[in-house]
Amino acid sequence: MLRFGKVIKTDTYLFDTKLLKVHRRHTIKLLLLQAVKTKVTNLPSIAHEESKELPSVGLMFSGGLDSTLLAACLVEVHPGLQIDLVNVSFSPDTAADRITGLFSYHELRR
Repeated sequence: MLRFGKVIKTDTYLFDTKLLKVHRRHTIKLLLLQAVKTKVTNLPSIAHEESKELPSVGLMFSGGLDSTLLAACLVEVHPGLQIDLVNVSFSPDTAADRITGLFSYHELRR
């Protein structure tokens, strides 16, 4: 059983579980970035090398953890890509998704 912060012995290797936790976090980030890169790279106009311009990509953006993380990944894997963050609201000034979306947008711009 793994206990974080302890050194455990498995067969002939000693593992620092704090390092394992960092490694897992790094692996998850790499897998997520690769998934986003694969999805965007397979768009028809990006996949063809003749096109000099990258198209814009739309992302439904509530400002929550998942959409903010996907937006950040898009920027990291395709820095020149224009990303249109789409937020739908029926009450633009008071809707929670609109407020969260604007806050997350400003955090992404930093």
